[in-house]
Amino acid sequence: MRTAVKILSILGIIVHALFFFACFTSSGLSDTSSRSNFTLIPFLMPFLYFGFCFATSVRKFNVSLLSGGGLIAHIIIVPFYYRAIRDGVGLLAVMPIALSSCWLLMCIRRDEYSK
Repeated sequence: MRTAVKILSILGIIVHALFFFACFTSSGLSDTSSRSNFTLIPFLMPFLYFGFCFATSVRKFNVSLLSGGGLIAHIIIVPFYYRAIRDGVGLLAVMPIALSSCWLLMCIRRDEYSK
């Protein structure tokens, strides 16, 4: 499961980088003023999420740190889900949903091996 999380994390980062670049070059994000950086936050959240999932799949962490960090990372991605579905781009939410399932299974297996 760890390999699946690594692959989905890397694919997620690549796909989201392409999506971010496409949005940035379109008139939606490139015309915003520098004071409205709040607009970029929902687009940058998936990078944190995919990065966290990748980092936790590469290195073993303490179970309590992994659980707490995973909860925060999965809460961070919820506004992106909401915005993607609201804006009609729900297809972008498929990869994080699949990744979160694989990540959860990876954590469950890790808990079983540590007992």
